[in-house]
Amino acid sequence: MASSSSSSLEKYPYPSHVDVGVDVPCKLSPTNYFMWSNLMARLIEDEGLMGFLNGTIKEPPEKITVPDDSSSTGGTKEMKNEDYIKWKKTDRLLRRWIIRTLNEDLLEVAELGEGKNLSQYLPLHKAALAGDWDTASTIIEKAPDAVRAIVTGFEETALMVAVRSKKRNAFVKKLLEKMLLPDVALTEKNGATALHIAAVVGNIEAAELLVEKDPKLPNVGDIYKELPIHGAAAYGRREMVLYLFTVTEENPEQKPFEAESGGKLLRALISSGLYDIALYLLQRYPKLAWEDPHPLDSIAGKPSAFPSGKRFNIWQKLIYSCVAITLENFENRPPGVDIKSFKVTNDSVSKKVRALFWKVAAEVGIWLISLNKELHIELKFAASIILKFHGIAVPQINHIRETKLKHTQAVQLVKRLCLETANLEFSKALSLLCLPLHKAIVVGTREVVEEILESFPSAVYSMNDMQQNLMHVAILERSENVYNLIYQFDSGDIFIGATDTRMNNGLHLTGKLEPQPKLNLRASEVEKFARPIEKERLNIEGKTPAMVFTEAHKKLVKDGEQWMKDTANSCTIVAALIVTVVFASAITVPGGNNGDTGLAIYIHKTAFVVFAISDALALFSSTSSLLMFLSILTSRYGEQDFLYALPKRLIIGLVTLFLSIISMMIAFTATVYMLLEYKGRWILVPVAVLSGLPVTIFMWLQFPLLLDLIKSTYKPGIFAIKSMNGRDEEYQFQDHAKGEQQRISWTERK
Repeated sequence: MASSSSSSLEKYPYPSHVDVGVDVPCKLSPTNYFMWSNLMARLIEDEGLMGFLNGTIKEPPEKITVPDDSSSTGGTKEMKNEDYIKWKKTDRLLRRWIIRTLNEDLLEVAELGEGKNLSQYLPLHKAALAGDWDTASTIIEKAPDAVRAIVTGFEETALMVAVRSKKRNAFVKKLLEKMLLPDVALTEKNGATALHIAAVVGNIEAAELLVEKDPKLPNVGDIYKELPIHGAAAYGRREMVLYLFTVTEENPEQKPFEAESGGKLLRALISSGLYDIALYLLQRYPKLAWEDPHPLDSIAGKPSAFPSGKRFNIWQKLIYSCVAITLENFENRPPGVDIKSFKVTNDSVSKKVRALFWKVAAEVGIWLISLNKELHIELKFAASIILKFHGIAVPQINHIRETKLKHTQAVQLVKRLCLETANLEFSKALSLLCLPLHKAIVVGTREVVEEILESFPSAVYSMNDMQQNLMHVAILERSENVYNLIYQFDSGDIFIGATDTRMNNGLHLTGKLEPQPKLNLRASEVEKFARPIEKERLNIEGKTPAMVFTEAHKKLVKDGEQWMKDTANSCTIVAALIVTVVFASAITVPGGNNGDTGLAIYIHKTAFVVFAISDALALFSSTSSLLMFLSILTSRYGEQDFLYALPKRLIIGLVTLFLSIISMMIAFTATVYMLLEYKGRWILVPVAVLSGLPVTIFMWLQFPLLLDLIKSTYKPGIFAIKSMNGRDEEYQFQDHAKGEQQRISWTERK
């Protein structure tokens, strides 16, 4: 049987790896037939398929008669001819080659004929989509060849259509029972098998059925030489990738996990965020770190993969710092164990915690009932509240834990990639690391920059096509964290003073306007690290850094002026209204005055004292706020005013306005309480809660703006180093002698 199969393969070869567009680059048209036919004939002859054209390879019969071993009378039986299946498969490939090299006009004619064949199998296509095996089995019984028939314009079979959905796996299982081994390995237009499709959609059950039928499928590549595991990795199908790892053979000829194929797989895993599996692959095949394009390119441009690129609120930061993580060791995974047993979901964690809680509560509850029934009821109510909080909190905590785990895995992966690359010959390592290093600076991925420079310090002197060094790129991209990191490795004035192809030094580059999210690196901060001569140096356009800055920020100054005026105008109206209200309430005190003495009737009540103090505070703070906003409206709006003067006034105005709103609400609450005191003290609670509503709304809307203003205005020097290794350093300015010494040593190294 094996020799027969080998003979059929030699007679009917199936070179699916061939890219016909490379060997026959021209499209057939009425004017180039002879050139096209020569190229196509040469390709067909080279692949041993000329017999299909000249008729020497005849179409074998679809069915053959063989002796029936089960018959006691020595009868015969009909069965499918494997030679016919292989011939049909190769014939279809040859037709596909020809169709792919037709121009648009001829292609329309070819597709018209193909459409007639597709309409014949339309009921089978619909049955495969619906998972309707009854209809499909009826069609297959009448036409057994339908199991291998093309049913879509993309040259897909019914099996390929069915594996796209997990709901149709019962259909897939029954269909596979009707198919021979070559039928399962049929490919669509791009050379993908049914396993490729199942891998992309993550249909593990269908993949298991396919591999059980044909164990060689995981090693069958498409026209792009990509295996099913590549598709699963590209679409982030974690469980499918783990499964395909166990069934893809590591044969020495194909080397699916090494060289180009392994490099593709590693980059696909990184792009999909499967960093732990990528790390596992890299540990097994360290040479993948040397592939070009470098795997670091894929992760360097993903800030969200690292702690520096993720934004958390204060509570999320607290949870992030406290949650414990453990990196899974895939090398210790027992072979043959179901991958689903290693998948622990948030739901399973939640159920375990809930079950443990109720188990303890049941034991304690029996004891409490015997002591105090009322206490038991109260504790049961408290338990329900705890479990409601648990239902909300646990998924959030687990989400943060998973995020931290991914961050840690990404950092470990980058570290391993850098260490492996640094072991290469110097020029090769430098060429591989330069592109990801500059990409990481552009997007602000501090962790990648740190690991590259720690493993290969010479990369700090690399430049881009514009002859801009790392410091220049960090300045252009306003990446203050990366700027800090680069400054650790040498004296900053050396890098800042260097010029690019347009004679721009670091100070010229700080003057260039960047998009709003990157306007956090101030030119004055970079200026601290530059030599005095750099401040007056002219670029190729004859401009100093100050001139570049002024010219680049003209529009921003106008936009800032308009925004400041609009904000001040709006807040001025609010502040003026508060002044009017609280001043009027101070004159017309609640409860009125004593006609004989002129004193307030409620003067001896504590609530009145609260009212008087809060009303006065509201008046003073709202007046101060009003004056601050008026000073903003009358400002000259120069460049330097936006650095400190205007932000300070806006901060004071917003803080005093916020204070006046709080004080006004307190005064109002005290007034209501005095007037309705006879109704009971309970009236204070709803009034106090409702009066806090405007305060909360104001804080919710304006607090982010206030926080940004305070950070940008009063934040200390932005060049404080905080690395993942726990370093926290503030670099002081070097004196002139030390700077000269460092410049000399740097020149010698260069």
